[in-house]
Amino acid sequence: MVQIITASNRSLFLPQLDEMFQFRHEVAVGEMGWTLPDAKDGYDIDAYDTEDTIYFLDHDSTGRLIASSRLNPTTRPHLLSDVFPEFVTGNKVPSGPDIYEHSRYLVTKEGTSKEEFVRARARVLLAVHEFALANGIRQLTVLTYQKHYKLAAYLSRTRPLGEPIYYPSDDEYYIAITTDVTQEGLDKSYMFANLTGPIGQFTVPVAKHHHVPHEAWTGPLPGHSAIAPKASVASVF
Repeated sequence: MVQIITASNRSLFLPQLDEMFQFRHEVAVGEMGWTLPDAKDGYDIDAYDTEDTIYFLDHDSTGRLIASSRLNPTTRPHLLSDVFPEFVTGNKVPSGPDIYEHSRYLVTKEGTSKEEFVRARARVLLAVHEFALANGIRQLTVLTYQKHYKLAAYLSRTRPLGEPIYYPSDDEYYIAITTDVTQEGLDKSYMFANLTGPIGQFTVPVAKHHHVPHEAWTGPLPGHSAIAPKASVASVF
């Protein structure tokens, strides 16, 4: 299961978030060689890790964190609008309450088999789309490798937002895309990954003796809910 963390249940996962910020530094800087201006002291925390950010954490069978990513609302500052607008033709970055940016999509290769690496990537992406579909997010924007575009377009309706740009430091072409969130696309992704949903798990903070129905999280984004001291696993996606 991929653990989903929002503003409403963040107080339950502070140690896991601390581990995730260190994990991101290890993978992005240590393994992939990214230059991240805000990464320091072994942590990757930037201006787009906010109270509105939704995190997705995937662990292997031993409990080791091996993958993570995040969603941010495009109605607020985000990477594509602030840092990489040149990837969007005319700098017209899509935004709206039902459009979220997917970023910091990382999987470690350290101690991870090739098969588990691929499956971890799939689990996180499926959890992201499950969450988006359940919460009225109809579209995701992503800055990704151009070589990943063909698969993204196969799985969901995907469109480029601009021309690919070559980064000599990575020897890679990057492209900004938008992909639709649909049940059809999610079902196709399950089949392609040979996985059965639900993949994502959301732990709901609840007050003592307060009953939380199974579908408690399925309305507005859980991040808009009040935080309470106790917790129960109310649902999986």
